[in-house]
Amino acid sequence: AWWLSTFRGKLKYLILLLIFINNMTYISHHLLYFGEREIERTELISKLNEMEIKYVGTGYWQAYPITFITKEQIICTGRYGVSSRHARKGDPVTFDRYDPYHEKFREALRNNPRSCAFVFEDSSDYEKNFINSLEIPLDRMTVGRYKIYTLQGGT
Repeated sequence: AWWLSTFRGKLKYLILLLIFINNMTYISHHLLYFGEREIERTELISKLNEMEIKYVGTGYWQAYPITFITKEQIICTGRYGVSSRHARKGDPVTFDRYDPYHEKFREALRNNPRSCAFVFEDSSDYEKNFINSLEIPLDRMTVGRYKIYTLQGGT
């Protein structure tokens, strides 16, 4: 019976060790994944700075981290620059939290379009449809998983 009590005592430590290993595996996987994403985002920001882009129409999940990281040196709208009243139901352009960024982007697009870009993450049908709907010639550049669109000859 002494071996049973000893085994039970060691079993709880074994279970704790297995839980710890499982959690560390999960955490390390996510750190690597998000670390790669941060490296690509840093490369994107460097490229936008190099291109002297100050205003970006992009998706919700890219807009606010870029604006925050650059301390508003690059202003991003989470609507790809499209007014939510022109968006169709289900379009990702309807998600935006801060209208002044959207208005600054639209104003810059009218007054200084060379300081503006559209940034898409990964390829999608929405990206193709959106870019085609603009009906203006655009240059495209790829930085990691990001696509940067600017007015043709703009940079």
